[in-house]
Order: sequence, then C-alpha cells, then structure tokens
Amino acid sequence: MPADPPHAAPQARFEALAESLAGEPGVGRGRPFRGAALTVDEKIFAMIPEGRLVLKLPHSRCAELADSGAGQPLSMGTRTMREWISIDPDCGEDWHALATEALAYVRTVRARRGRAKRAPS
Repeated sequence: MPADPPHAAPQARFEALAESLAGEPGVGRGRPFRGAALTVDEKIFAMIPEGRLVLKLPHSRCAELADSGAGQPLSMGTRTMREWISIDPDCGEDWHALATEALAYVRTVRARRGRAKRAPS
C-alpha cells in the first residue's frame, strides 16, 4: 500500500492518492464542484472540494466515521447526503485505505444497479 503523507497539504495528499489508484480498472479523474475527483466507470467515489477528502461510502460507515470524529456528513445546501462523508484532514485516518473502501463500494453499487436493469420486468 502506498504511503499516505498525513502532514502534506490536502491537495498534495489527494494527488498522491490519485496516482496510487490510477492503475485500477475503470478509475479516472473528474472536476466537480471547484475541486478534483476520482471516478470509477464515470461515477465519483472520492473528491476534494475545499481541502477535505469527500468519499462515497455506505451510510453505516459514514455514521461510524462521523461518530468517531474523523469527519462529518456532507451537506449540499440544506440536504445531508446519506452516503457521503467529508473527512477532517487532521483526523489521522489513512486516506488511501478510505478511498480504496469507497472505490470498492461504488463498484458494488454499480454492479447491483447493472443487474437490476437487466432483470426482466
């Protein structure tokens, strides 16, 4: 596993994370919401708006991270996004491990949705 440079600036940490995941099948880059993003099959699983790592994870995992103080649920306007967590850059969590977890989750969600679309009506 690549080193997660916890004392580097958030954008530099994100760039190191992006480089480490670049060889994963289907992983690409995007630019949403004034920041950089990582996608898998064109769906965002990680982004860094305003210097915080934001990840798509199961609701239960987001709640666990929020309860531990590692981050807070992502809000867009008045809406709290159930499956998105904004990670505090100083919390000590391993960004690579969290992003790998988010990548696996989004792949699983995409696979389930793909199977549901192919199921007969």
